[in-house]
Amino acid sequence: MYVHGVDDNFEVMEELLTVIPMHDQTTAQEIFRQLCDAIVDAGLPWKRFAGITTDKAPSMTGRRNGLVALVQRKLGEEGVEEAIALHCIIHQQALCSKCLTFDNVMSVVVKCINHQIQGLKAPPVQPGEGDKADLSDMRSLSGGERSFSTVCFVLSLWAITEAPFRCLDEFDVFMDMVNRRISMDMMLKIAKAQRFRQFIFLTPQSMR
Repeated sequence: MYVHGVDDNFEVMEELLTVIPMHDQTTAQEIFRQLCDAIVDAGLPWKRFAGITTDKAPSMTGRRNGLVALVQRKLGEEGVEEAIALHCIIHQQALCSKCLTFDNVMSVVVKCINHQIQGLKAPPVQPGEGDKADLSDMRSLSGGERSFSTVCFVLSLWAITEAPFRCLDEFDVFMDMVNRRISMDMMLKIAKAQRFRQFIFLTPQSMR
């Protein structure tokens, strides 16, 4: 469970409230009970409960006995306005990924690869040019180029997805120092811009 709100300094914050394994039952009633216990344990007042975000599973959004309905009923008992119920953006993106091709993301990756290849005086990658389409095949790239394009791809995904944690492990193993510095600068720039998320970068190389 995550809690999203505003602190005493009117700063928007998002924190992990708790992690609860549910091995036996995942009914709306059991999830609601765990939610109530977590709220009590954290000392959070129900009068500050403004919204709830879930996936669209029946146990979450059932009209009478879903989790959202139980929460709204509880808020009514506490004399609090109804909470705003939202469909989790990550779940929406997971559903969309099954039917969309992510061309908008890959176009950004291709542009980044072209920029690097042009610097090396090599023919740019132009996917979809008939006989030249094989130039866009990732298998034709070197290890460093694959690593760099993967970082670009991940950064593009981060731009359209919501998650409190962002982690990359050994992303720069095959990069030369120039591409490694460019990658680090891009990642640090995004990390500074998204100050309410936690970023974890792991590398066996020196950070200097």
